[in-house]
Amino acid sequence: MRTIDLARRSFIPVALAALAVLAVVQARAGAELRPPREPFASAPAFTLPDLQGKKVSLASLRGRPVLVNFFATWCPPCRAELPALEALSQAHPDCLLVVGIAESSGSAAELALFAQKRGLTYPLLVDDGDAGTSYSVVTLPHSVLIDSEGRIAGTYAGMVTSTGVAKAVHALAQAKPNC
Repeated sequence: MRTIDLARRSFIPVALAALAVLAVVQARAGAELRPPREPFASAPAFTLPDLQGKKVSLASLRGRPVLVNFFATWCPPCRAELPALEALSQAHPDCLLVVGIAESSGSAAELALFAQKRGLTYPLLVDDGDAGTSYSVVTLPHSVLIDSEGRIAGTYAGMVTSTGVAKAVHALAQAKPNC
């Protein structure tokens, strides 16, 4: 009986450690682009304030692919992917626009300070929860790749990698040689 109890007590920490390692490996690998449930579906419209209070609509962003990244300042995986998102926004600005949508992350002033400390230059918008709901955001980070015509090309549930997004954008923008 003691052997079974000892084995059971040893198993739980080992199983938890294995799950933790698996989670870290998957997070570092980055999420894969999942195709939309409905091909050629229009992305849900939104109009949200930026950090200066100016209203920004999804429709105003058309003309190039847009990566909409739902994140929270208190979310460790969200913070970990910020350098990749900034690199993507700087790499080919004519080919991809990165837009961050902050969920439950405080005021615009608090978000501006957060962005400044991390060197973020891409547009950040403040969500009241409606945009996240319309995009079925359940976990963070959650990113949606929208083509230049406003249709959902796919989603990333979890951290993105700059390589994975660049590959998907290249497929979307085949007509543009520098993308």
